[in-house]
Amino acid sequence: MQIVPTLHFNGNCREALELYSKAFGGKITYILSYGEADDPQYGELSDAQRNFVFHSELHIGQMRLNMCDELEGVNCGNALFLTAMCETVSQALSAWEVMKEGAVVIYPPSQTFFADIRALLIDRFGIKWGIIKEKQD
Repeated sequence: MQIVPTLHFNGNCREALELYSKAFGGKITYILSYGEADDPQYGELSDAQRNFVFHSELHIGQMRLNMCDELEGVNCGNALFLTAMCETVSQALSAWEVMKEGAVVIYPPSQTFFADIRALLIDRFGIKWGIIKEKQD
């Protein structure tokens, strides 16, 4: 069994796919728009909504992240956040540089008792991200 997180967006899923792919070295493997899905359940869609992402998959390392746009809109909460566990300090700092644009910085990159780098932000889509390079024993 595999648990795959799904992130929902307010019509800007394609932009988020590009940002996360760039920041974390991911590969976008699938994108299906609402227009391509052509599901009668959704009734009449505007041209903009037809271009919204119905389903997409982004692979980062061994993890798959599903992402889509919601026709009704999304309210971001604080029940969860994603953590990028980086292999090197330079990887963590590189991801930070990409992700910080338009973000709310909670903790800038710093060294802690448990991490060579620890940073936390809320990206421009309202998703909270931790960026960590753990200390090695």
